Amino acid sequence: MSILYATIALTAAESGQVSAALRARPVMAAVANWFDANRANLYGARIDDWRPFDRRTIGEILNEGEENFRSQTNLVEGLYNGTHRSLNVLRNSGIEVYFIDVFALFLDRHRQMANRLDGVLAESEKCCFILPYGLSADCETLLTECGQHWPTVFDSYIEEGALHRIAMRPAELTHVRGYCLKHTQGGPNPALAAQMLQRAGETPTEVPRIAAR
Repeated sequence: MSILYATIALTAAESGQVSAALRARPVMAAVANWFDANRANLYGARIDDWRPFDRRTIGEILNEGEENFRSQTNLVEGLYNGTHRSLNVLRNSGIEVYFIDVFALFLDRHRQMANRLDGVLAESEKCCFILPYGLSADCETLLTECGQHWPTVFDSYIEEGALHRIAMRPAELTHVRGYCLKHTQGGPNPALAAQMLQRAGETPTEVPRIAAR
């Protein structure tokens, strides 16, 4: 059985525009320097060529084991280009997790798509925001940007403890991978388990969390 995922990320052709957008905002000066030093290794011709960690794509990291993770990014691309008009294409897709490039939010077309998908993906509780390591000092600034364009996703986590998460290292993608495997193979319900731990005064640690704004 294939486990389905999708990515919402930049392409190499878009990365130059993001560099300019970052440099236009003084508060993002350090982020812009990091981005310019690394963007050639981060992006390729397609969305699925995005390599956030160790020059590996999301698909390469997820498929390190025997399980079969299969990209459905084409469905997201269909919403961008008008092939698909209804968001039901995602609701009915069976996608287990959406990996979201925080830098995509510095371009209008990705911000508009975030605003369009925000409610749908909040319902699904399947978002994973990617902040490549090396940016830990600026992660709060970038997460604030995310919260502005994915407000329902963020509020769902803050108010309900939903399993939206953030990955800054390859190991944290491994946690997300494990979560998907448990969910699709009939393992314990991670959302329910997390809520029970929180009610008992404990902090669930299996899945990386987004901090409250």
